[in-house]
Amino acid sequence: MDEVIREFVAESRENLQRMEQELVLLETKPDDAETVADIFRTIHTIKGTCGFFEFGGLEAVAHAGESLLSKVRDRVLVPDAEVISALLALIDAVRSFLANIDATGSEGEVDTARVIERLSALEREQRQTPLDQPEEGERGGVDVSAGAREDIGATPVEENADSTPPPARQQTATNPAPGQSSVRLDVGLLDTMMGLVGELVLARNQVVEHAAHAGSPSLSAVSQRLNVVTSRLQETVMQTRMQPIDTIFGALPRLVRDTSLAGGKRVRLTLDGSDTELDRTVIEAVKDPLTHLVRNAVDHGIEAPPVRHRAGKAEEGHVHLHASHENGQVIIAISDDGAGIDSDDIRARALELGLAEEDRLSRASDSEILQLAFSPGLSTARRITNVSGRGVGLDVVRNNIERIGGSVDLTSTPGVGTTVRIRLPMTLAIIQALLVRSRGQRFAIPQLSTMELVGLDAGGASRHIEHVHAAPVFRLRGKLLPIIHLADQLGLDGDGDDGPRGAPAQGQVLVVLRANDREFGLAVDAVDETQEIVVKPLSRLLHRIPILAGTTILGDGKVALILDVAALAQRANVINERREAILSPQADGVAAPLDAREAVLLFSSPDDGRMAIPLTDVAHLHTVDPASVERAGGLEVIQYRGEILPLIRVHEALDERRRRPRRAEEEPSRSSTLFVVIYATPQRRVGLVVDRIVDIVEETLEVQRPGTRDCVAGTMVMRGRITEILDVEGLVSRMLDAEDVAAGGDV
Repeated sequence: MDEVIREFVAESRENLQRMEQELVLLETKPDDAETVADIFRTIHTIKGTCGFFEFGGLEAVAHAGESLLSKVRDRVLVPDAEVISALLALIDAVRSFLANIDATGSEGEVDTARVIERLSALEREQRQTPLDQPEEGERGGVDVSAGAREDIGATPVEENADSTPPPARQQTATNPAPGQSSVRLDVGLLDTMMGLVGELVLARNQVVEHAAHAGSPSLSAVSQRLNVVTSRLQETVMQTRMQPIDTIFGALPRLVRDTSLAGGKRVRLTLDGSDTELDRTVIEAVKDPLTHLVRNAVDHGIEAPPVRHRAGKAEEGHVHLHASHENGQVIIAISDDGAGIDSDDIRARALELGLAEEDRLSRASDSEILQLAFSPGLSTARRITNVSGRGVGLDVVRNNIERIGGSVDLTSTPGVGTTVRIRLPMTLAIIQALLVRSRGQRFAIPQLSTMELVGLDAGGASRHIEHVHAAPVFRLRGKLLPIIHLADQLGLDGDGDDGPRGAPAQGQVLVVLRANDREFGLAVDAVDETQEIVVKPLSRLLHRIPILAGTTILGDGKVALILDVAALAQRANVINERREAILSPQADGVAAPLDAREAVLLFSSPDDGRMAIPLTDVAHLHTVDPASVERAGGLEVIQYRGEILPLIRVHEALDERRRRPRRAEEEPSRSSTLFVVIYATPQRRVGLVVDRIVDIVEETLEVQRPGTRDCVAGTMVMRGRITEILDVEGLVSRMLDAEDVAAGGDV
């Protein structure tokens, strides 16, 4: 019986979530007979199963709801706001019963007297006359009455409490019984599987590390096979943990309805990308921040109908949520067409709270001022409600999102609306990380926080180190980056050419990181490689060190600590320093506006030419042993993360006119390693083989001359060199589609 009860609870919760969404929809479309029938079936199923289990309290409240719904189904009552609110209260009561049953096996004590009385009063009241059929010609198309729906598959449900359905087995037409293609799994079992896969990934890393130094061809082949199988198993198990973000989105229609009614507003919610998937741990972590942002948009963003009317807007406000995958991350955008955020209000409030001085606030751009909205205690709300106005919210949202390796960005236009974009990792269990060394110890930095690497050698880059108020900063393309010394932050002792304390030494590497929309440089002794690592929790002995996010075991069996980038920036006062540095003058007008620039990958050709690709087209940078390149269907391919990845050698595919290097003193060198740029779109993924990766820079892409050969979008001067901008999609389409036609099939 325990197993049957657990299945009843799980299915009832799923059905209640769907029922909640349908009730909100029904309020806007009260004549939708099919929706009414589906809601009725759901509550009827719950009531019947309660009788089997002898859950009397749950059965009583479900019966009261069923009786009211029968009047709605028979078109005696219109499902107006009062009826819908009563039925939503019914759902809350049923959920309370289910929570008790799930925890103790019994329904426990739930006060349902007011809910039942409310439902019964509405049923008895019959405030409206029965709804007549529409006059002929009043409505075109198919009649949507209950009788007409029977012709297209809707089956009426008999109201007979004695005909109890089989326990937890009856399904609705829109929720078919699971067949052989699906099975319910315990969450604990999935967590155990993920833990075992993590251990396998660690063992895989160790085998690959050993094979790389053993020099044994047979061991190398075995390790490569193990690598492929482990990657495929990891992706498969991670897929079982993935849940559509609809598990969060599903609760938002009611949230918007209740919040808008409480504020006397009319708000329409649209959802896009509900099938976008995230790891269940990320889903749980983002639920509260997302709920807060949507509440804030309705309560604090959307204006009251009279205000919107005076502003020339529709009286009904609009909140739109969009979720999508982008370069291994999930992007969630929450947009509203409300009043927006006035940067002058932010300035005034920031000055009042002492977040910055008046002269610096006056020099800051509107986009920079908006970032101060994430400061603790800052609110521009002119009234305090139970949702907003107390200055508690956006700072907590940002902290919670960054705690799981994500980021939050805010844009707003007064009178037009506000958009908040959240970037999230797809999973927290196994991540890509950059391995660095400081004072002989190794650390892992999540790759999502890493922007670029800068070598601080004696030849040039170190000349860009300056001091502002005795604090070292690095001038990177006209932008001043605060420098944090990792050894100082952790109090590390040991060997290392570190120079004066507090400033990077010659020969070090500056890892450019981003936290709270603020970039800074982390000085380390060396960078080893990027590696897929398994995140393990910290020992209790290390919990008091706030800049550590976890630990991992590397391929050589040694332990490395994972850095918490946001906490590191906060401890080093980079985030607090932002209130001053964000408003300080930058590079005397040499830099273009930040929102007009984008990250660009620069690479060179065998003849010392220079080409560029927008970084938004790049999913990953990869190095490949030429011996691992195979051929399939006329294409060069490699095995990449469990799939067959076609390769395109860029400079062989392009029509190269020159045969000698542009600079005679620099003869091209042939490397034993292939540099592969992984280009990914939702439709396909391909590897672009380039001669040498030069740098990742931020530039304003303004084509100065059109391209003079196929698959080149144009040329411009970039970093003092004439640079061709590659038309990646054109190149990929030309090469793969041509090969596909020649092969007579799909690539």
